[in-house]
Amino acid sequence: MLNLLLKYKRIVKYLMAGGLAALVDLSLLYILTDILGIWYLISASLAFIWSFFVSFFLQKFWTFSDRDQQKMYRQMAGYLSVALANLALNTALMYWLVDG
Repeated sequence: MLNLLLKYKRIVKYLMAGGLAALVDLSLLYILTDILGIWYLISASLAFIWSFFVSFFLQKFWTFSDRDQQKMYRQMAGYLSVALANLALNTALMYWLVDG
């Protein structure tokens, strides 16, 4: 089992970083909505912002060991464009499922 994990080290790191970002997203969504009483769509957007940065920096520096600072803002812009499309679809679907 350990040999298999070492063989697919980058994939395992990718999945772990994504899982941690998802955990941050869901935890913040719960805290902001259920504990602090913030409207769920605002909570989802705020949780997204935090999980975006967790995901981006973990993937860049830990999963892919990319230490190049020169490209970071361009990479972040590309990553953000995909993430914003995801946020728009997620928010629309959440609204439709909750209030629709």
